[in-house]
Amino acid sequence: MVVLLLTAGTFAYLSVDRVSKSAKIFEENTLYLDLVSRLQLAIERSVMPPNDYLIHGNIAERENFLSIAEQIDKMIEALRMMAINEEERKLINDAGGAFANLKDAALYILNDTVEGESRAKSMEEMDAMAENAIRKVDILNHYAYKKAVETAHQERLYRKHTNILLLICAALFVIDALVSGFFIWHSISKPLKSLLNSVGIITRGKLDHRVSVPAHGEFKELADSFNTMVGSLQGSFSNLEEERNKLQTILLNIVDGVVVGDVNYKLLFMNPVAESILGKRFSDLKGQEFFGCHKEGDKVMKILQNNQLPVTTKVNYDSHIIHVNATAIKKSDGTKIGYIMVVRDITDQERTREKLEELAITDSLTKLYNRNYFQYCLGVEFLKAQRYKLSLSLIMVDIDHFKSFNDKYGHQIGDIVLATLAQLLKNTVRKIDIVARYGGEEFVVILPHTGSKEAQLLAERLRENTEKHTIRSIMDRHFNFTISLGTATFANNNFKDIENLIKGADDALYKAKGNGRNRVEVFQQPGLTSFPQKVNVG
Repeated sequence: MVVLLLTAGTFAYLSVDRVSKSAKIFEENTLYLDLVSRLQLAIERSVMPPNDYLIHGNIAERENFLSIAEQIDKMIEALRMMAINEEERKLINDAGGAFANLKDAALYILNDTVEGESRAKSMEEMDAMAENAIRKVDILNHYAYKKAVETAHQERLYRKHTNILLLICAALFVIDALVSGFFIWHSISKPLKSLLNSVGIITRGKLDHRVSVPAHGEFKELADSFNTMVGSLQGSFSNLEEERNKLQTILLNIVDGVVVGDVNYKLLFMNPVAESILGKRFSDLKGQEFFGCHKEGDKVMKILQNNQLPVTTKVNYDSHIIHVNATAIKKSDGTKIGYIMVVRDITDQERTREKLEELAITDSLTKLYNRNYFQYCLGVEFLKAQRYKLSLSLIMVDIDHFKSFNDKYGHQIGDIVLATLAQLLKNTVRKIDIVARYGGEEFVVILPHTGSKEAQLLAERLRENTEKHTIRSIMDRHFNFTISLGTATFANNNFKDIENLIKGADDALYKAKGNGRNRVEVFQQPGLTSFPQKVNVG
């Protein structure tokens, strides 16, 4: 009986040791999972510098991209060092290869290799490569999540087995005491009672308790052995508790918000960062259906119920923009047992990005689009017109005698004239039309789906509205000014590219100025006519 008891105790000790090792593996898998998630976010960020570079041509975007690419390369190398089997190495190498393709495409753009019509195509190719890289990392992310969940499940299983072995040890100990007491009850009653009481205390989880028997011989030796075993168990559980505290510390102090729920979406855990981001207290929501507590609940619920988990998306939450990385937690057999979300408040970054984008495409004086953005928009509309065989017209506008006007009345009044004309243009054209300041006193208007006659009518309306408009200055002086306009229309592929279309409108503008100004001229190409379209130019 004693041999059986010691054998069970040994197995229990080994089981606790196994639990401790499993907890360590779980921590490593959690760190591995975090690194994969950060890699995914970094790849998403890497697409922004080439996009921004194509918009405003800021050379600093090259350094931004190279910095992000260096971080991604380091993450991929770190993941390779953490890989333990060929399957992992293959997933990591696939992700690394996909990003290498993305990196080459981005550098191709950032090194000023792309020009003209190739910009949009190169951007589409790079975006496709980015989606491919993110998809590869998604597969690796799913694999990492699966490892973490399997390790957690294995840890719980080992802990359960250990508790069973401890209970078996206690039961064997009680049986041994009872059997021995049946034969020599009077000689061992006190030590047996003391031993039983101690076993009860220990089985209730108080591992700092030690067995004390007022006797010598086998019971004393058994008590000492049991105390040694309990001491070892106490040390192992102490190490396990330390590992659990480490994991909890990571979750509580991670810079992102972490939300964990069960299969019914009832909240199990939410770290302080998530409480701050979502404006909810974990103590108030624990055990509740969390996503019914706020107006964005349906949207987040759909994300989690989507069969494409894990998923990364942005959610408008109250007045904030929240980045959400959500995935299902599954058992080894694929059964879903819960979910985990990593949330991050990216409101400031999004607002800053939107403001920078606006500043990059807007003229500060007239609040119209600037020349760079005009070139981009014209390129997009030109490609649409080519592909779908549509008409596309362009109006170039120039203020008559603007230099003399500036010299006579001063640059302050000149700025008022420019701003006034900008407003007149915006108020006269359609919502689908694009108005921009081309440079100095020149303006341009892009007219999608518009033939030559309609463009000429709109240009004449612009000229008349400008001629009739009177500027009242701060000195109570009244000013009038006029404009000259030139129009050109793309139809039946009469212009091979946007540069020729711009030149056509510019030639018509110079013809208007040469014929006395304050008039509209249309660029003509013999033998070509616009598409027979009826377009409302009101």
